[in-house]
Amino acid sequence: MEDRFWRRMQELLPPRLVADLQNCHRVSVLEGDITKENFGLDDQTIAGLRKRVSIFIHAASSISLRDGLPKMASSVVHPSLAAAKLALSFAHLERFVFVSTAYVNSFLHWDATPANAAERQECVVEERIYPLRQPDHGAAVELHNIVDFGTTPEHSHMPHAFTYSYVKHLTERLLLGEFRKKGREQQLLLFRPSCFAPAQEEPYPHFEVAGSAPVTTAMCAIISSLPTKARCTSNLADPSTSTIDEVPVDVVVNRLIAHIAFGTSGCVHAVAGASGRRSFPGMYNAIASLRHLWWWHPTLEWSDETTDPGETCALSKLYKILGCSYLFREEKTERVWQLMSPSMQETWPLFTTRDPNDMSDFAVRGQTSGTMLSAWLGKKYGFLGRWVAKAMGPRS
Repeated sequence: MEDRFWRRMQELLPPRLVADLQNCHRVSVLEGDITKENFGLDDQTIAGLRKRVSIFIHAASSISLRDGLPKMASSVVHPSLAAAKLALSFAHLERFVFVSTAYVNSFLHWDATPANAAERQECVVEERIYPLRQPDHGAAVELHNIVDFGTTPEHSHMPHAFTYSYVKHLTERLLLGEFRKKGREQQLLLFRPSCFAPAQEEPYPHFEVAGSAPVTTAMCAIISSLPTKARCTSNLADPSTSTIDEVPVDVVVNRLIAHIAFGTSGCVHAVAGASGRRSFPGMYNAIASLRHLWWWHPTLEWSDETTDPGETCALSKLYKILGCSYLFREEKTERVWQLMSPSMQETWPLFTTRDPNDMSDFAVRGQTSGTMLSAWLGKKYGFLGRWVAKAMGPRS
């Protein structure tokens, strides 16, 4: 397992950085299984962790947007509860961090939409847990419904963007309940990144792991889709104002470390925010411009949420947030930023410095999306698929 870990690091990072990690002697690799009790670790290892660990960051999760509720629950909810149970047994626990998503409250965009279509604007989301129903029957009841029936009323009848976002919302509430029962609510940090984007600076500009940045993945669909029309749904009065909150992965990591260092608890957004959100139509056109001239440029069209799903494009069906505009509040990060010295702010930037109107990074990301497209089509169609991917892939 340790050899596999370091091989993976060598695949992703420059040799100098891997050597620095190895030489610091502060990285220990343990082989476990999040679906098993105590992660499948032996008693001696567990005893050592209980004595030494003070910060527990739980970031293991499926990120699939296609899996059904029972499968998502088995890979997200149950392992997260097991992780919390283990962490609560640590003698010196200061903080348990659950890496969630800013889109746990994605349902608010539809749930709070004004009846008058001309007034439909962006959705403001505070750093808190919003109830799904009134009255709230409790997260434990929802978990029992998943086990017994494979679904819940809250999942079936609420307008969640993805099953993934609902499962994260449920997990947040279950974890909060567990820590409250122990009187240790202040030790829980519910950390919510929005869409991961390639790194701003660390470990180097434009660093990303293939498949980890949703917009880079979406590039594959935009570049390879038929040169006709891309129809997306929106409930905004003016769909051209739709945005995507995409935050560099190193900014996310910096925020996580800073909030742990300053003792933050509760819900925290790790987002691009009001000044860093990007226009979705602008992003779409920038990506589409990377298509070869012979492959034409698809036209982006909008329809309202009452449109038959069969009439919308595949991209809109998978990424239901494309016609939305969320304004994720980030007051807790702004407060931490004020507590940091100028030298700390320089070392640990907590905000994206990218101009949201500058779309030049997509030319760089095109190489990653082209590699992903080749791998997907090659796996499905062999040599012919790889040839097609190369022919229609993004221009350099």
